[in-house]
Amino acid sequence: MNTRRNRIQASRRRPYALGAALTGVALVATACGGSSAGSGEGDELTLTFSSALAPDTAVNQQAQWYMDKVTELTDGRVQWDTYYAGALLSSTETVTGVADGRADMAYFASAYDPGTLPLLDIGFVPVTDTDSVGNALAWRDLYESNEALQQETANAGIHILFMNGVANLSNVAMPEKVASVSELEGKQIRVIGAASAAVESLGASPVSLAAEEIYESVERGVIGGIGGTSIESVIGQGYEEVAPWMHYLPFGNYGSSLGVIMGENRWNDLPPEVQDAFEKATEAYYEELPTMLAAGEEEACDALLEAGGGVVILPSDDAEKAAVVEAVGDAPMQIWRDNAKRSGASEQSIAQIEKAYTETARSLAGTADYTPGEQLCAARSE
Repeated sequence: MNTRRNRIQASRRRPYALGAALTGVALVATACGGSSAGSGEGDELTLTFSSALAPDTAVNQQAQWYMDKVTELTDGRVQWDTYYAGALLSSTETVTGVADGRADMAYFASAYDPGTLPLLDIGFVPVTDTDSVGNALAWRDLYESNEALQQETANAGIHILFMNGVANLSNVAMPEKVASVSELEGKQIRVIGAASAAVESLGASPVSLAAEEIYESVERGVIGGIGGTSIESVIGQGYEEVAPWMHYLPFGNYGSSLGVIMGENRWNDLPPEVQDAFEKATEAYYEELPTMLAAGEEEACDALLEAGGGVVILPSDDAEKAAVVEAVGDAPMQIWRDNAKRSGASEQSIAQIEKAYTETARSLAGTADYTPGEQLCAARSE
């Protein structure tokens, strides 16, 4: 039985509500997007949430925690109508779909729309000496203080609510375990964004695929591995059924420019007290993130081991790791610079964001009580 297919089918049923059940008098949003929401004090607000990923993925579980928190902080006033696995918006439609009101809120990744969010997309460039929690906190600080980022999201018609903390994406999930980096040569590996240069430096061939196409592409042998997916998302998407072995590489942590957004117009229409609840939920999310991330990674490792797979850290020798990092060099960052420039970002903004993001992320690495899950799972896989 294909358990992943069952998960996806379940995620398409409507409504997939979170929090307290809607009452009989609640106004429920329709599948074409847009919320049924009054503007008067105390009116119930039913908002739509969209994600291209399955509901069990780590980012969607974090989004569920956040939505439940908003419902709690508004004493049940804010309710949710949720859509997963691209049932409302596909990955590439997400930013425009939220901006034009087809969904009120959504999980997004900058790599799916780098032309619209070229500066933000630096989060998909591997940066050494960083970690998942530190990267999320870096975006929190930068989004609050950096005018270029604020202008970019305003131009896109979106308001960032929070940035997801996700487990290390510098990995390749494969059907079989490999013992050396050289065994990746010649393989077709799904990876998106600037990290494709890192994969290519190993002699593999990067392939760009939408998230919705990955499972069957591995199942049919179209690609040999899945790059750039967190351990929780491998389990949440059911990839462990076809690629249970995760191989971590020393490129550096990336994939941090993803999170939950709301349409700017929708945000501005919310009553002040509801906006305040969202902002308090955001603060609570960042406080809870290290605990959520660690718990999710441990649970995902359990499932990976149960599927007959595990985690491998490649290469095991420090000198070989240094050689891999040197081979990758500046290529991923240069891809981001070139893409950002072609998308209209100024050289000044590009240089400013690069310096601010890399320095802030590195300074915040290791500041939280958090041990990267791949280290713990690798020890359990021996």
